[in-house]
Amino acid sequence: MNVQGIGEKSFLKLKPQITVTAGPDMGRVYELTTEIVRLGRAPSNEVALTDSQVGELHASIVCREGRFAIHTSVPDGLEVDGKVGPATFAAIEAALAAL
Repeated sequence: MNVQGIGEKSFLKLKPQITVTAGPDMGRVYELTTEIVRLGRAPSNEVALTDSQVGELHASIVCREGRFAIHTSVPDGLEVDGKVGPATFAAIEAALAAL
């Protein structure tokens, strides 16, 4: 893997993660270890959730040039860190707790 703009080692040092804050998966923490991470109920997703309110492929998190974006097919967008955003969030490094 080579994340464009930063090398693999730099990306892995970021240790970005997401934490589920509601529903049956509440409290679970997932490290984002690849440049594209899919979230949803499908077992093939990197982040496989059990919440029936979540779609099979609910969203994707993409890392490019050291920045993160979330893409979703949910018409109303998603809630990240208590903020509801449009179907595409751009540059949400802080919301992903990247250190």
